[in-house]
Amino acid sequence: MFLGAVALCCLSACNTLDRRNATLSFRISAGRTLPVSKSASEEIVKDTNSFILTITDSGGNLVYDGPYGSRPQTLSVPADTYTIRLSSRVFDQPAFDSPVYGDELVVVAASGETVSVNFVCKMTASGVRVRMSGRYTDRYPGDLTVSQDFGQLAFNAQETRYGYFKAGNATFSAIAEDGSNQALFSKQLEEGNMLTISLDASDTDAGGKFTVKVDTTLNYISETIIVGAAGQTDGDGSRWDTACNILSARNRVGETVWVWGYIVGGDMTTATVKFEGPFSKSSNIAIAPGATCRDREQCMSVELPSGSDARTLLNLVDNPSLLGAKLWIKGTINASYMGLAGIKGATEFRLEE
Repeated sequence: MFLGAVALCCLSACNTLDRRNATLSFRISAGRTLPVSKSASEEIVKDTNSFILTITDSGGNLVYDGPYGSRPQTLSVPADTYTIRLSSRVFDQPAFDSPVYGDELVVVAASGETVSVNFVCKMTASGVRVRMSGRYTDRYPGDLTVSQDFGQLAFNAQETRYGYFKAGNATFSAIAEDGSNQALFSKQLEEGNMLTISLDASDTDAGGKFTVKVDTTLNYISETIIVGAAGQTDGDGSRWDTACNILSARNRVGETVWVWGYIVGGDMTTATVKFEGPFSKSSNIAIAPGATCRDREQCMSVELPSGSDARTLLNLVDNPSLLGAKLWIKGTINASYMGLAGIKGATEFRLEE
């Protein structure tokens, strides 16, 4: 949840309240209703009085849990540190047309003080909608399933609504023509983003188109992902033209397989990837599912062994024009190399011509 600011107002006591206690009062900066977006077809969040307010003390004990509109106007509490959360609904699983607004604050309430808690509610979920081209549905006629650790949501070709997910990683998978369930790609979903993903399938590599539109309250993002092109689906990894994708390769630790991806960066450390040149290290590169990826968590590290053709021909110090190039590479999958699942001991590789 979003960590907002808290206004602490120390007032003189003019009554006979216990001076060992503190007093909490509450307000919401936005009006009585919070719009999801400017589109008339999308839901308007309900009255803030029905939002869920929870207050816990430093020991994790629940002080209040109920509708915001039913709270006391002021709440007398022992001097302590309190975690205060406000949410438009309990977010227990992904759902269509169910945005989540809220705020989370940590306040220190000293004896004899009145603490004015000012909530600034923002969208704490991530909205996703999917558009599918005819070429895509020919190749993947089943539902597209978006999965997270706590649940999943299925999109069909006719679905036009936003599904709402918790911020974090999500896996996108689909049913192919042969009935198999294939993991296509994964994405890191961010709070407050409204992501439109257009899925296409093609025999030519169109790269990843990425545009961003910024609304006054939410970020609306459109992204086109080409799936199902030659060498882009998830294969068994036995040959370059049946290479496995990055998502699948992460689950094949210890195996020596072909993996495909796009060269998106280098100069890797255990915590960072450099996505723009000039580069200074020839010992490693980073590959990702799309040429425009700038999310480290979606990347896979690749060791370029000393003295190998891979180091000579793939390093970005000597070959900066390879940034964004599509690569098929064979090596052993390691659980951790430069802080990510990685490929070590590369023996063969192929660059897209």
